[in-house]
Amino acid sequence: MVSKRIRPLNPDSGASMEDRIILALKPKIDDLDRKVLAGEPLGSEDINTLLLQHMFNHIHHLEEDDHEIKERMDLQDDRMDRMEGSISHIRTEMEEMRGDLRTEMAEMRGEVRTEIANLKTYVEKSINRHMLFYVGSVTFLVGGIQLLDRFVPRG
Repeated sequence: MVSKRIRPLNPDSGASMEDRIILALKPKIDDLDRKVLAGEPLGSEDINTLLLQHMFNHIHHLEEDDHEIKERMDLQDDRMDRMEGSISHIRTEMEEMRGDLRTEMAEMRGEVRTEIANLKTYVEKSINRHMLFYVGSVTFLVGGIQLLDRFVPRG
């Protein structure tokens, strides 16, 4: 049936021009329904009326699609705004972490330098003690050999 495609309309609702035209076409559409059901042939004016009704229905459908697309775009814009906020927050956190890492690395460099200096001092003291021990041992051995040489007859 043809008339099922026309949207219901209250004439007192402050309707748009398009809706008023559709309301004005309603009696003709009802007459066309009767003709189609009765199997009567349609004239050019009838076909033009059907084309006009189809055009208005198609425009209405496109307007609905347009509103739906706009709603989806608004949702996508909101999602993008939230994502940009999240990315900005992550960047801020990463910058803070980078600063913390630099501070920790500087502290660790200082600690490593201190440990290296302490190790250097320890090695130097150890070398000095060992050298003192070796020099003392050599002196004692040379002195002991000289004493043995004086007191022990050769033979």
